[in-house]
Amino acid sequence: MILYIHKKRGRVKRLVYLNLSEIQDELEQANIYLGDKVQLGDKVHIGIESQIFRNVVLQDTASIGRRVVLHAGVRVGSGAYIKDESVIREGSTIKQGATVFDNCVLGKGVTIGKDVRIPKFSVISDYVDLSTSFFRQGSRDLVVYLGAEQLIIGCIQQSVSWWLSNYNTVGMSNGYTEEQIAEYYGYMVEANNF
Repeated sequence: MILYIHKKRGRVKRLVYLNLSEIQDELEQANIYLGDKVQLGDKVHIGIESQIFRNVVLQDTASIGRRVVLHAGVRVGSGAYIKDESVIREGSTIKQGATVFDNCVLGKGVTIGKDVRIPKFSVISDYVDLSTSFFRQGSRDLVVYLGAEQLIIGCIQQSVSWWLSNYNTVGMSNGYTEEQIAEYYGYMVEANNF
């Protein structure tokens, strides 16, 4: 198995091992804590000063940034990326290809769906399932598709069909540029096709 440890100033150390006990000294030098029964897939990346508690599973090519905390029972799918200084609480699942950007806090039992992107500084309550929804950070406001045809843009939550009928009027009355109106219309179409 191969493990990549991301150290200070962009340096990366590649470790080849059969058993995690073989690389324990390297983990300690990087201030990385691995709890009991942690399972690491091949080619996993872990940043310095991260804490990974018991029964966490990191599948092949999962990446964990610096100073990330993964509480007990967290599962991170292959190719998923949890960026710096995020905290993922007990029993949460980050599915294949998903990205949790910097400084996020995910509550207990949260599910982040395949290829979903969670913007910086997001806080997600316990037991929220984002498998059938998405977040997009637009040029001006956050866009959240909640599933069940519900779409939030900025502070306004309406049905996708309402947004598609009213996007131009809402955009103009809120001072969006023509380019921004076109950008946010694209998010509405994405939600409609999701």
